[in-house]
Amino acid sequence: MTVGAVQDLSGGLEIYGQQQLDASKLAIAAINAAGGAAGSELNLSDKNTQSQDALNVQYARDLIQSEKAPVVVGALTSSAREAMRPLFASGQSLYFYPALYEGGVCDANTVITGPSASQQIQPLIDYSLKNLGTKYYIVAPDYNFGSISTTWFETYITAGGGEVVGSELVPLDVSNYSSTISKIQATKPDVIVWLPVGAAQSGFAAQFAAAGLKDQMTLISTNYGSGNQQLAVSAEAGEGIIAALDYVPGIDNQANTDFKAAWDTEFGKGANEIHESGANTWIAWKLWSEAANKAGSTEPAKVLEALRSGMTIDSPAGQVTFDPKTNHLIRPMYIVQQNSTQGFDILETVDAVVPEYEQSVCDLMSESTTNQQFVPEG
Repeated sequence: MTVGAVQDLSGGLEIYGQQQLDASKLAIAAINAAGGAAGSELNLSDKNTQSQDALNVQYARDLIQSEKAPVVVGALTSSAREAMRPLFASGQSLYFYPALYEGGVCDANTVITGPSASQQIQPLIDYSLKNLGTKYYIVAPDYNFGSISTTWFETYITAGGGEVVGSELVPLDVSNYSSTISKIQATKPDVIVWLPVGAAQSGFAAQFAAAGLKDQMTLISTNYGSGNQQLAVSAEAGEGIIAALDYVPGIDNQANTDFKAAWDTEFGKGANEIHESGANTWIAWKLWSEAANKAGSTEPAKVLEALRSGMTIDSPAGQVTFDPKTNHLIRPMYIVQQNSTQGFDILETVDAVVPEYEQSVCDLMSESTTNQQFVPEG
């Protein structure tokens, strides 16, 4: 049986896409070794979408219509996800999106295995307000992930008694942050919210450090480290950056120990470089295959029924539970800080974080045909 994967292996987002592909291969091999999904051996049809939304649409359509794949896993950016989601409305195939994102998707045929904004931002701001300061400046990428995330940060910062002294949406291809740094120097925040996407935006950390700002304020993020950006930033510039992540290699549980050992055996790339794209892709395949086995079928409607009957798995990221109201996961979140060796130390673990916003706007158990993305006011 053919199953599908779409991932960016070139075009700028390959630091995420390669992990998604590796995790898919690892998961499919394990599923087949255990007898397949609902008794069927799986054949992975993987597509390089080259960091282009149009190719995500083309390949997803091919997988659904021509290759008859009952499940498709992958993509990184919210724009790619939103371009593809309408293709799954027919119910011919399920779509699993394995990335952190800005939140609000309520779609009967889409399962989100990465964390939503409310699952990441609230724990991060709670920690930051207690430990780092009350004045914030936001630097975010200029597309829906950045703009919606900015609204969420503004909401949680002001609700917690903090103040947003400035915010800026920057193009994805920006490389010179001198004007942004000048604004930061003028407003003197305690904390910089920084949401890097792609290689160009990782340059901000180096320029921030070179301007002598590390001793005056702290960088925080919900996606720094999600694609091993810390390895592209010097240890000196990156040390001390704080993030809220759903997976880091240092998580101490048996599933993660086994996952990292299998990764090293298969790819020899170093388990300490696995990031959330790999972990959440593995979770997607694990959830789908266990639901298919429970249903005794890979038919999408029956797999969804099995997922919604209640499913919890022990994953490399910790224990995750499928939320039938929202098709999201209830999961742990980790407040982490970059150390001097370009890894992350866990400062705080927040268990069983619910997709709060999604639960407030989405109930797929009552309205099973909903297919939209809700956006917070602001």
